[in-house]
Amino acid sequence: MSCLAISPIPLSILTLSYPQICEIHLAHHRSPATELDPDAYHIRGNFFVVILNALSAPEQSFIRSLQVNGFNLQLGLDLLIKLLILGILVFLGGEKFFWFWLFMRIVYGLGDIVFFRLVHHQKGKYGTYEIKFSSTIETWGERIFGKTVIQAAINHDVHHQNPGIAVHHLATARPYIMNFPSNES
Repeated sequence: MSCLAISPIPLSILTLSYPQICEIHLAHHRSPATELDPDAYHIRGNFFVVILNALSAPEQSFIRSLQVNGFNLQLGLDLLIKLLILGILVFLGGEKFFWFWLFMRIVYGLGDIVFFRLVHHQKGKYGTYEIKFSSTIETWGERIFGKTVIQAAINHDVHHQNPGIAVHHLATARPYIMNFPSNES
């Protein structure tokens, strides 16, 4: 296993490794915004609870995964490596690292709200929806957060219909995927 599989960003010592994150993401795709969705805890419920869950999502996902899958040697090694990385960052960065880390947690929480609550809950109903931004917000969002992030949010419904499409192709694929007749009818 490579170090890249440990965690995308060490936001916490108690975070899942990349393979577990992928596993949860695939389970989310099978049952989005339902009780079977492992991400339902930060989609469903009142907005205040969703905010609290978004801010603690790395730790909650870790604990929930541990309850289902148990503890193993690889997870233990990943946790030790994360502890070492965070320890080194705290030692080298001190107070500056703390403020950077706090900002990253807040940004991660806001992203969590967008990528889970806003794309899976609209007008009191749960599902998977397109998000429409004004062109100004889309332009500034792409400048601040990057085109990939904004397009993934806007076209999240397309992503759920076909997760194999790269983010930069989702908008182009929209008319073909979202207007295609369902086989369920």
